Amino acid sequence: MRKQLKRSVPLALVVSLVVAACGGDATQETTTTVTGPVVVESCGIDWTYEQPPERALALDTNALEVMFELGLEDRVVGYFGSPDNMGGRFAGMAEAAGIEHLGASFPFPSLEAVLASDPDFVFSYGYNPEAGFTAEAMLEAGIGNYAFEDSCSGFDGTTTIDSLYQNIRDVGTIFDVEEQAESVVAGYEERLDVVAEMVPDGEEPPKMFLLDFGEDSIFTAAAGAIPTDLFARAGGVNVFGDTTGDDGLGGTAWMYATFEQIVERDPEVIVLVDYGFGGPEERQAFAEDHPALSGVTGVAEGNYVVVKFPQIVPSPENIDTIELLAEALWGE
Repeated sequence: MRKQLKRSVPLALVVSLVVAACGGDATQETTTTVTGPVVVESCGIDWTYEQPPERALALDTNALEVMFELGLEDRVVGYFGSPDNMGGRFAGMAEAAGIEHLGASFPFPSLEAVLASDPDFVFSYGYNPEAGFTAEAMLEAGIGNYAFEDSCSGFDGTTTIDSLYQNIRDVGTIFDVEEQAESVVAGYEERLDVVAEMVPDGEEPPKMFLLDFGEDSIFTAAAGAIPTDLFARAGGVNVFGDTTGDDGLGGTAWMYATFEQIVERDPEVIVLVDYGFGGPEERQAFAEDHPALSGVTGVAEGNYVVVKFPQIVPSPENIDTIELLAEALWGE
């Protein structure tokens, strides 16, 4: 369900000042706009912000990148996630900004670990109910919380670039930087317009498969995960883009694909993820040595594209991903 965003109606206060002046009285009017609290929905909860947060915690690096895009790094007191995951223009930015690295994001931190840095706002990409870290726990603790929608419990929707735009606008509203948020979105749109020009009309979209991790089956993107939209915008198609994900994973965006399913769909391009669980070289070797996967077109022809973690989950790096994939598919 699309997030509902509400802002209270501004109240215009007209103050009349009587000024004593030579030769008589003069009346001067000044107008001051007072804006009330903002309410932003996330994970089915309406969160009210009387003022912009001052001590934000980011979990994971995709959340941190949104904060950087909005110029809010001075509000971030720490983050969970791997600094090595942040690529391109974001590489090294957390260290340069002096933002404390609080630890890994997998497994997700406990409620105690989240509260340890005394945040007044937590920007989440995942929770840990077993250790008390939930959106409801944040509400009970009086701490503002916003999450990428596909990390909310029981998510059964579809995450796209438009979802990312909404994330940026929502956080912009929470921190009262709406103009910066709109500027960021406009910049993304301009870059995607360039990509759209690269994709030839009438061409059959190459079949693509996200090879994430796994040995007995492969964790990958289903219809509701953002890679389905990223592949489409680059001119390709996710071979599992017509498949509902596994609700046992906490939502329906992601799934485990069997080797039989992968072989049957015969992807022409293999997208390897570079983060934890083994690097892209290890994943490529696994595919090439596997008796079933080695015959898949993308593996047999060596058609690989390597992406980092923030590039295939909702994040500002999604635009980089689309550009990277379009170049791999249609570039000279």
